[in-house]
Amino acid sequence: MKAPAAVAALALALAGCARSAPPPPKMPPTDPFRGNEEDDLPRAKRELEVEILDSYQGAEAVDPEAWAGVVDPRTGITRIGVGPDDLAWTRDPKAGLPPRRWPLGGTGWARSKLLEVHVADDGTVGWAFDDVSWRMEVCGRTAVIPLRYTGVYLRDGDRWVPVLEHLSYAQPVSSLIEHGLLGIALDGKEGPPSWSHPVRVVVERAVGAVKDPDKAKTFAAGPTSLVLWPDPAHELRDGAVVPGPGLAQSFDAESVVIEGYRIGVSPGIGSGGSGVGWWAGTLRLKARKVDAAEEASAVEVRLRATFVLEQRAGRWSVIQAHVSAPISDAELAAVSVGSAVGADGTIQCEGAPAAPAPSPLGSLPAAPPAAGTP
Repeated sequence: MKAPAAVAALALALAGCARSAPPPPKMPPTDPFRGNEEDDLPRAKRELEVEILDSYQGAEAVDPEAWAGVVDPRTGITRIGVGPDDLAWTRDPKAGLPPRRWPLGGTGWARSKLLEVHVADDGTVGWAFDDVSWRMEVCGRTAVIPLRYTGVYLRDGDRWVPVLEHLSYAQPVSSLIEHGLLGIALDGKEGPPSWSHPVRVVVERAVGAVKDPDKAKTFAAGPTSLVLWPDPAHELRDGAVVPGPGLAQSFDAESVVIEGYRIGVSPGIGSGGSGVGWWAGTLRLKARKVDAAEEASAVEVRLRATFVLEQRAGRWSVIQAHVSAPISDAELAAVSVGSAVGADGTIQCEGAPAAPAPSPLGSLPAAPPAAGTP
């Protein structure tokens, strides 16, 4: 008789536990037709990729009319190209920029080799890097010229509008020191009053930083960080940004002077405590040159520079830097194509008639010419 009583007592205990257990939590109702809010940034990123790739087919990145109402007139639009005179800035969207965008006459076609696109958390600003292969039909063959491309875009509804573009041909530091001062300077210092000073201070530190602790405070060493100094060997990424050579170090420069600049920031930077800024300008540094007799001297070199900065918790850091020096069409043709450029701008082919004059700027072919076209 004791066994049934024990079973009954256990059953009562279990029943009491079941009654005292809390009810399961109520789950909030779910939307069976979820929207695509979570896909906004990836979609914006894909649209920016398409915008950049499509722009490679033209002499202009975008219709100048698209700038109206989007770009801060104080910052304007800045374009930095490959040649010594390929540096332009405008505050009037209707005025546009000079038509030349690509080197050696602009007659050719561009191919993307490594397009990297980033979009700010609020979706208002995007920036990009690409290894561009600029190809031309020269003397019966296809010549390939490697170019570096960086750009900054602003979001306007369902489109992206470029505010900054930087194209360059990487050159060894020794060659730049040999050439000395080349290219035009960007005059004036423009930017939004509230943000120009902190952005300017960070860029000044970035171009002159030598010690690793100083670079660690200035550059963001993350998976999306990228630093392009003028030398083709000085492409620094992620963890190599801080221990890698600084700009002043790579030239063994005594000083780096900022000549002029344009500063812009993302539209909603004042509300969320975070945002994106960009800086474009020219630098002049005194590089150390050693001659055959091992005598050292200082040589002035002019550089073009663009920086993309991100603000996190009130602190600005450089997330992308692109510094370059211009190169003339004649020298670019000699070092990349192996041909000379005549006084009229045509490429001279050995043992063959001179190549026809370049087509008018702005009329680029939509597709590469057929193989074998002279």
